[in-house]
Amino acid sequence: MNEDITMSSANIVGNNSGYVRKVREPDVFNGERDAIVLNAWIYSLELYFSLVKIENTQEKLLVGLSLLRNDAQLWYSQMSAFDSEHTPQDWETFKTALRNEFIPIDAIAKARDGMANLVQVSNVTSYINAFRRLLLQIPDMTPGVAQDKFVRGLKQPLRHAVRSHFPKSLEEAQRLALAIEGAGEDEVVQPIRPNVPQPQYESMDLDAIRELVNAINGVPGGRRNFNAGNKPRNNTNIKCYNCQGWGHMQGECPSPRNNGRGGGKRFGGSFNKHLKDIKVGDTVPKTGNDGVDLLDLDSDHETDDLKADSNYLFNLEKNNKATTDLPLYSFDLCSNDGTRDCLKPIKVLLDTGASSNYISPTLVNPTTMKITSLHSKHEVETANGQVSVIKEKVEFSVSANGVGQRIQAYVFDTKFDLILGQQWFKQYKPIPNWSNNSWSIPGPHGIGMAVLSPVNLVSNAQDLVYVMSKRQMQRSLRKNKIDELFLVHVKESGDWHNMVDTSDNLGKDISKLLDEYKDVFTEKLPPGLPPDRGIEHVIETGDAEPVCKHPFKMSPLELDELQRQLKKLLDKGFIQPSSSPWGAPVLFVRKKSGELRMCIDFRIINSLCTKKLNTPYLV
Repeated sequence: MNEDITMSSANIVGNNSGYVRKVREPDVFNGERDAIVLNAWIYSLELYFSLVKIENTQEKLLVGLSLLRNDAQLWYSQMSAFDSEHTPQDWETFKTALRNEFIPIDAIAKARDGMANLVQVSNVTSYINAFRRLLLQIPDMTPGVAQDKFVRGLKQPLRHAVRSHFPKSLEEAQRLALAIEGAGEDEVVQPIRPNVPQPQYESMDLDAIRELVNAINGVPGGRRNFNAGNKPRNNTNIKCYNCQGWGHMQGECPSPRNNGRGGGKRFGGSFNKHLKDIKVGDTVPKTGNDGVDLLDLDSDHETDDLKADSNYLFNLEKNNKATTDLPLYSFDLCSNDGTRDCLKPIKVLLDTGASSNYISPTLVNPTTMKITSLHSKHEVETANGQVSVIKEKVEFSVSANGVGQRIQAYVFDTKFDLILGQQWFKQYKPIPNWSNNSWSIPGPHGIGMAVLSPVNLVSNAQDLVYVMSKRQMQRSLRKNKIDELFLVHVKESGDWHNMVDTSDNLGKDISKLLDEYKDVFTEKLPPGLPPDRGIEHVIETGDAEPVCKHPFKMSPLELDELQRQLKKLLDKGFIQPSSSPWGAPVLFVRKKSGELRMCIDFRIINSLCTKKLNTPYLV
């Protein structure tokens, strides 16, 4: 019989010709618990039987059994060995047994829930595929209900258009949706810009900047040519008053309206990024006529640093009125000429969590510090809901135990005098000593070393509320905020320093309670498992397939340790042999004392546990 099946599965011969058509064998079934996968596999088998002319139900059963793999093959083998009376004997009973085993009981209910929540979120093709997948799992849904549900799930404009054509079937509604969506997708044709050659002359610095600005706007070669018919128009000397670029007018500007503001600012990071690539020649002055340094347009790093520190500043000011237990260091605030004229000592927080430096506005002095306004203000929301605006940066000098330092910091209303962040650490590269929280700062030119030690601050005790009023007590009782309430009488006795509590002073109730649970508080664990307390914990994994991971590789020493620990646990009755299909590998981690601790890797199993409250996990 098997030979006949093999021969018939290989070829199909035509009626009166020598033409031979080969038929591909169906795929194997691995035991997926999915209604669509199982029904598709059964359908492919029945189509295969009709092509190779297999009509005997016994032969169909043998072909189906030969294609079972993994969990499906294990299921049939177990049923044949332990329940031979209900083992399928033909193809029809085999299909029924497969559906009963591998289609979940709640598959139809889940499909109905998915159908009720299904709406179009992308294109029509994806929506149709998802709709068909759910529809195959609901066999009792009528065509009219399916058509109505499909149309209701379409996006609103498309739904109205499909309903206006009054489709008579689900297939017609799907074709209409695809056709209407395809008709609405207009093809956008980009205009082809003429290939204008680059100028061959050596441009000046301002010309290079002008060409760069036009290049950002998409103008090849620094110029833009618009054709009016076949007559070219020369826009070389036309300036745009919207973006300040050249080669086009304001009405033809592709950039958004600037509302009267300066055009150079609208480019943001892109303009500054391209400015870095310009090689500025000697014709561009470094300072203005008054000797003041020219403004640096590349201020993106300021915005990036302040945005990165938003969460840091929020958490820093969370307890603004409370004292801190963070180590603070003593610096001397100096004038602009260095350490020769130090003004006052300040308390400094060294924190790598901050990207930049921050100084309190109470220390800002315009006469001794260089104050610079930021290009854009940055708002920081503090924990109390207030919004602090950072709009200035100051430059000043400090002395760290005799080592002069030049520091730039943002002005921010903080409880610390000065916060030195990553900017200061990168600039002066202090060396930490974590044993006493001190820092060593190299001196000028690497000569000498200044040591900063934390300042010993007298920390206030934590604020505790020991007294509450009668009204507060009544309000707390009404809101059920009091779990336990005790009345304590404080009585002074004799020598209370030498008072020792002994078991003789315990009351009868306490002694009775301890005697009742004497078997719990033992000095040595008894052999075997603890007694049954009437509570059974269940680890729910849903429809997940059993997972059995391969064991990890072990050295001979680890194998001996594994056998020793397993024997010890078996002798005590803490573990027992198991035939469960679930399995997790074992690995060893060396303790501080040098011994090996046996650990079980339950990560895969825990990831399959149903996420419910109070669900126990394997540890």
